[in-house]
Amino acid sequence: MNDLVEAGPLGNQQKEQVIARDARTKARQRDEAFRWLMADRKGRLLMWELLDKTGVFRGGLIDTARLLFNEGARNVGLKYLADVQRLTPQQFITMQAEQAASNAAQTARPAKPDGENDGRPDAQP
Repeated sequence: MNDLVEAGPLGNQQKEQVIARDARTKARQRDEAFRWLMADRKGRLLMWELLDKTGVFRGGLIDTARLLFNEGARNVGLKYLADVQRLTPQQFITMQAEQAASNAAQTARPAKPDGENDGRPDAQP
């Protein structure tokens, strides 16, 4: 008898409820993980880099194929930016300030003589 209930419309409705509940649980877990990431300076650094690399903060005119590629990458970044603003709007402000301070520090760093770099892998000679 139990097999008949599972095979009928009631069984399908129960399965749909379980699927919906699981989806809500996954979404809640993802949101918690995202808040955890954005609560840490290193996580915000990673997120800023992702947003920057996907072109969220830049525009420009280029050929059609490159434009389509860039817009696809930008779309990914915009989805992450939406998550940042939905889940951790205050952390976005913090992330911007940290990036501005980092940019200012890099600009203020004196250049090494004779094209030497300072030993960091991202340093320019």
